Formats: sequence, C-alpha cells, structure tokens
Amino acid sequence: MTQTAGAARTDRDGPRGAEALFGRMSGRRNAPRRGAHGAYPLIISLHGGTYSSAYFDLPGYSLLDTAEALDLPVLAMDRPGYGASPPLPVGEDTLRGNADFLAKS
Repeated sequence: MTQTAGAARTDRDGPRGAEALFGRMSGRRNAPRRGAHGAYPLIISLHGGTYSSAYFDLPGYSLLDTAEALDLPVLAMDRPGYGASPPLPVGEDTLRGNADFLAKS
C-alpha cells in the first residue's frame, strides 16, 4: 500500500503508523524499553512488492508487538515508493535500484 505523509490512517496502516526513520526512509520501529541496547541483534524487516512496513504491524500478527513484548529492537522499513519513502526515478526502479537506495540511506 502506498500512502503519503500526513494521509489518513486506515486499519491496513497498523497501530503504529509510519514515521521518518533515517535519511529519506520511512517505516516503523520498536526499541527495547530496558537499557539493553546492543545486547540483542537488530531485526531489520523489508517488505515485498505491493506491501509497506504495515505488513509487519498487523493487529494480532504484529512482529513489532512481539518484539516489544520480548524487548527486541526492530526496524520495519518502507522501500522506495511505499509509505513516505520517495519513489525512485524512472529506470532506477529495479531490484538493484532498491538495493542502492537502501545502501545510501
């Protein structure tokens, strides 16, 4: 699902809603409550085509809710053109273009 920043949220957006993560990337995140930063691996979730980071925050099946309960850090990023992440220029909207965008973010 593609949505723009400031758009009205729907049930498909998940309970958290997308936010700016870093660079020009949007997505969702969970940080551990306790001071154990660095004690656990960071889980990075990247959706496939036709989805957004909301895929990882579906009520009743949320990876972010599970991670929160276990105090695990998670980043669920929006690929270019999804959520509030800007689309890639025409001709660069390939798998390689997505990889380059993520590497630069």
